[in-house]
Amino acid sequence: MGPFDSKKMLIADFSFAFLGGIIYLLLFNFLIEKLFVPQGLILFQTGANFVYGIYGLTIFLKNKTTYPFLRFLIVMNSLYAAFCALTAVKLFVDGYFAASLILFLEALIIAGLVFCERKTWRPGHNE
Repeated sequence: MGPFDSKKMLIADFSFAFLGGIIYLLLFNFLIEKLFVPQGLILFQTGANFVYGIYGLTIFLKNKTTYPFLRFLIVMNSLYAAFCALTAVKLFVDGYFAASLILFLEALIIAGLVFCERKTWRPGHNE
């Protein structure tokens, strides 16, 4: 299958989600107290990362790497990257520069995953 194996991509996908959630948990107080990131935003980002990671892990464990499941992941990642980017702009305008940078970096990472996913999970590519 080349450098973009669908199973490996799925592992990377849910691993990044879990890693993001863990980073938000570990830095929770620092982000709020030192960088003034709104607490609700951190809670949302943490929850979204863990829910997404659980979904990806479930697909992997059930061996359901069919195109409809994988297409759903691509669409969700695309929407989430757009949400992060738009939220970063809003936070920047509101003066939350550190929070804006964090969300912009997350949007870039997710957009990179979407790029790799689209190369990997074309219809008929992994069936």
